[in-house]
Amino acid sequence: MWFKLISPEYVEAELRRLLGLSSYEARAYIVALQGVRKPRDIARESNIPHQRIYDVLRRLVDRGLLTRVGDEYLAVSPAEAMARIAQRMLVEAGKRAREIESLGSYLEGLARETPDEYIVTLAGVEESIAAALSVLERCGEPPMFMVYKAAERLRDLYPHLRPLMGKAMARGATVLVYEAINVPREVVEEFERGGGRIVKAREAIVDLMVACDTVIIGVPSARINGVVSVVIKNSRFAQGIKERLREAIDRITGGLGRGR
Repeated sequence: MWFKLISPEYVEAELRRLLGLSSYEARAYIVALQGVRKPRDIARESNIPHQRIYDVLRRLVDRGLLTRVGDEYLAVSPAEAMARIAQRMLVEAGKRAREIESLGSYLEGLARETPDEYIVTLAGVEESIAAALSVLERCGEPPMFMVYKAAERLRDLYPHLRPLMGKAMARGATVLVYEAINVPREVVEEFERGGGRIVKAREAIVDLMVACDTVIIGVPSARINGVVSVVIKNSRFAQGIKERLREAIDRITGGLGRGR
């Protein structure tokens, strides 16, 4: 069983980190998952004071992790409970994101002057992906990517990249991957089924995305959340990058890259 393969300490830490459970709640939940049902037994197995156990169990019931049957407490299917919690988080995150976008529109009206061209630096994979998604939201043309160092971590990064790749595929994106890197076949097939294209190229020696007037360049960093990205909004620079990429694609495909 899973609790014999993974330490209870690790599971407790994950429950506290991801769900915000208290130490008592996490420990009681782990014990309940192992089939212990009586409050007195759960308290004993999880080393929780008996006078506290009913409050702890009530909070777990309120969260939908346990259900009460008579005098016993049973764990709801963890897969179903976690899926429900995840969906709730997505709904809440979507609502918060819309509120932030509305705030941005309001603040835009207050700003007296903003530059047409700028350079900003972002730290972390999530910030980099968010920046790329925001560019695609306002840019209707097919984006172009180069993938170099990021390909070495593709299996680890792919779950994080799915939202970006989904939007990029729908726009008919082209991805140049450094020719010596072996891209997993399932990634290539999924990308091409979605409308995108992957091209092997020796010119792909940096991680970047370009679309409309913006170029995003990623630099690996062992110190700053795995990656640092430089976002450059400059029409002439972006156009130059796109021309160089199209030249590389035409050389490799014999001109089949034209018009993409």
